[in-house]
Amino acid sequence: RARIGEEDMRTLVEMAHRIRDEGYADGPAAMDERTWSLAMPLPAQGLRVPAVIGLAGPSGVLKPRLPELAKLMREAIARWFGD
Repeated sequence: RARIGEEDMRTLVEMAHRIRDEGYADGPAAMDERTWSLAMPLPAQGLRVPAVIGLAGPSGVLKPRLPELAKLMREAIARWFGD
């Protein structure tokens, strides 16, 4: 069983709430701050296993456009899976 300190657990829970509220997760890709990634879950309908879709690119390009790119991804998911 993994043991997580109280402060780390609090940080993890806060992060989970933010991801749920925003509908996506973002962070450094492969632990490299120069590359940023954005990921969001796909609807479970029609899928046999939970799945996500993501994209990655240079931090300087992706980070300033996160809201725009997240919106585009949501729209694409809605078109593919239906509303």
